[in-house]
Amino acid sequence: MNQPAEQKKTLQVAPDRTRSSKAKKPLLVVLAAVIILVVTLLTLLQHQDPKLTTPRITKATAFEKIIDQAVAPPAKTPARTSAPSVRSPAETSVDELYQKGMYALISRQFQEAINSFAELQTSNPEIRDKIDLPYAEAVLGLADNLRKSNPQQAITLLKKATQLDPRSVRAHFQLGMALTGQKDYAAAIASYQKGIKLNPQFPDIFFNLGFLYAVSKNYAGAVEMYTRTVALNPDYLDEALFNLALAQSKQQDKKEQSLANLKKSLSVNPNNRAAQNYLKQLQGGSEE
Repeated sequence: MNQPAEQKKTLQVAPDRTRSSKAKKPLLVVLAAVIILVVTLLTLLQHQDPKLTTPRITKATAFEKIIDQAVAPPAKTPARTSAPSVRSPAETSVDELYQKGMYALISRQFQEAINSFAELQTSNPEIRDKIDLPYAEAVLGLADNLRKSNPQQAITLLKKATQLDPRSVRAHFQLGMALTGQKDYAAAIASYQKGIKLNPQFPDIFFNLGFLYAVSKNYAGAVEMYTRTVALNPDYLDEALFNLALAQSKQQDKKEQSLANLKKSLSVNPNNRAAQNYLKQLQGGSEE
């Protein structure tokens, strides 16, 4: 009845090696698909349109000059030849409030300065001409502090600054920057254009206007603004030439000028990576 040991061995099932080899095939297929996807993405990234250099933020270089003009150092007291005049309490109050506002402005306590100047403007409208300039500077300073944390409030303040000092290029420029950040391009363009009328030698305004025209697909306008920027020879000339080349590349009749300006950008700054990459892209496309 008992079977030999040799027969029992023949009943054991051998391991199925074909099953493990079949399991490896789906993994290889997935790995190959991932490699193809990565290569495709890298190719697309290499051939995507280059991006414009973003608008420039100009610091308030004129701030100290304005403060110097608004707060002159005390004059030496001349020798008295007669009895000193008696000042009324109202005149003393106005002077004290004005000095309080000016000291707050110098200390960059902008909200306190605004409060003082606003009170002066309300109670003594006859001295408005004297306080409008420092009042506008206080408003600009507070707007700059709020530019990132509360852009809408900053825009409201900047509009107030342009009302207080309509000839302030800085106010119109900062308002254009704030409106650009909120993608209100039409209003930003209008603000920059007012700044250009006040100072046609300010390259940053032309540069930022070029950006707005380009993102609005007004490439002719962008070319004009970047051309005027280049003519003013700013310290970021390579960036202006690069953006000019990009805007010209969108116009069929300016392809050669675009390539020439791209090469000029690299001649000004050989380390401009954006220009380097774009030139390689163009040269690679021409070789194909």
